Amino acid sequence: MTRATEGTRVRRTYREIFLDKLKDLSEGPGALVPNLALRGELNWDEERYQQVKDQLVAEGLVTIGRGRGGMVGLVSPRGQGRTGRTWDSKKKPESSRRSRRPYRDIFLAKLTALSSGGKSLVPNGILRDELDWDEERYRHIKEQLVKEGLLIVGRGHGGTVRLAGLPEAKGLSVFVSYSHVDEELKTELMKHLEPLRRLHRIGPWHDRKIKAGDEWEKSIAGNIASADIILLLISIDFINSKYCYDVELQTAMERHEKGEVVVVPVILRNCLWHNMPFAKLQALPKDGKAVSSCGDRDDALAAIAEGILLIVESKLVNR
Repeated sequence: MTRATEGTRVRRTYREIFLDKLKDLSEGPGALVPNLALRGELNWDEERYQQVKDQLVAEGLVTIGRGRGGMVGLVSPRGQGRTGRTWDSKKKPESSRRSRRPYRDIFLAKLTALSSGGKSLVPNGILRDELDWDEERYRHIKEQLVKEGLLIVGRGHGGTVRLAGLPEAKGLSVFVSYSHVDEELKTELMKHLEPLRRLHRIGPWHDRKIKAGDEWEKSIAGNIASADIILLLISIDFINSKYCYDVELQTAMERHEKGEVVVVPVILRNCLWHNMPFAKLQALPKDGKAVSSCGDRDDALAAIAEGILLIVESKLVNR
């Protein structure tokens, strides 16, 4: 679709076409038009309509409303646009015109302020109250930012959000102590911790990362001595392992007593662990229920990853 301008033909963008048609159908700024009616007038498929609408909402030019099939409307007068049309015949003085910040920018700025620069999770309820937005607008902008990879969602009462990690951010070192009998469960846990690594929140280490030719005892000793967090993957085989119990566990508890490291027991399989030295520490999953006893292993491992994320966020804030 094109328009003539001084003898040339200039292609109009979909966003211009959308805004023009919405102006035609609405009674003025703030008036709502059903999505079905607008899409029918545009003669667009659902995918194109949704993409252009989402973009205009993110830019703060279009607002959405409820009703059967949903509704849309122009946010406010913005003076004469690229299409040459205007709602107000009186042009505002240059000094009185201000550019509207896109909703996405407002969302990100407020989240940055509440999360100490992106270091922590923020409950959805608190962020929405600070923005003073209705539920629909908040949800729409949040979903848009998640799709753009700028936002991470977390669990908790009412849900939480946080900024995606910065590439230059340095995560916490996490040492994983485990019995090789539990290799399979350890590998599954590492998969659930991978999002934290991608967000530069953690740098996990376990003995499978020892390279050929390295002195394995020195590698283990060095990494456990420098770790910010130590995960003890508990099972009867861990407790019965001389190296896990007498060396790695002892070092972990010594550093814990000095306040140098956070030690987290992760109960993989049921065993008599409640009288062990680490029993005084808060374990994961919740209530110390073994991963192997959970009906859905992924649910248990995801809960463990979330618990570790909360610890990481707390330590990063206090760095």
